[in-house]
Amino acid sequence: LAVDGDSFDGVLWATDLMAEARATVASYGAVDIRETSQIQESWGAALLLAEWLDGGDFGETVKRFFGFECTRLISFVTDRQPITVVAIDDDGTVLGLADLKQNGYVFNLFVSPSCRRQRLGSRLLAWCANKAWDRGARELWMHVDLTNAEGLEFYERLGFAKGPQEAFGSDARLGFRLSKSFR
Repeated sequence: LAVDGDSFDGVLWATDLMAEARATVASYGAVDIRETSQIQESWGAALLLAEWLDGGDFGETVKRFFGFECTRLISFVTDRQPITVVAIDDDGTVLGLADLKQNGYVFNLFVSPSCRRQRLGSRLLAWCANKAWDRGARELWMHVDLTNAEGLEFYERLGFAKGPQEAFGSDARLGFRLSKSFR
């Protein structure tokens, strides 16, 4: 199945999720889901992530930008590097993003507040599932902060199983491990 340049051959639940999400997003306009490939996409992702995590601090935006660009450049020579996927509108504005590790771990899934409830998060997650499948992962998994009720509800609605509480991230905060098998 190929839709608007997105190929989803491996994971059936991700294919179904993408089809459902595309039907919902159709009224929003053209949004492309893809791995970052241009410097302006890395900058847009850095702006969005810094707005979410750092209140839009310029210094943090620049640090995140260089992190995304280093990751993007290294990914040209190895598939072990995490990749960043973005949701981009016709004007080139980054509306959402997610980072994906080779083992299927998703982090930094974020959609701009003005674009929520339009299935962009579902599309980003479906893209990550298929890329993780292609990279040999057996499941898609992530940690969600204990206080993120909206995030927990989103993943559980998509069929992710809630696992144990674990410390995660550089600040070792507590969160639930959520996962969904590809089989």
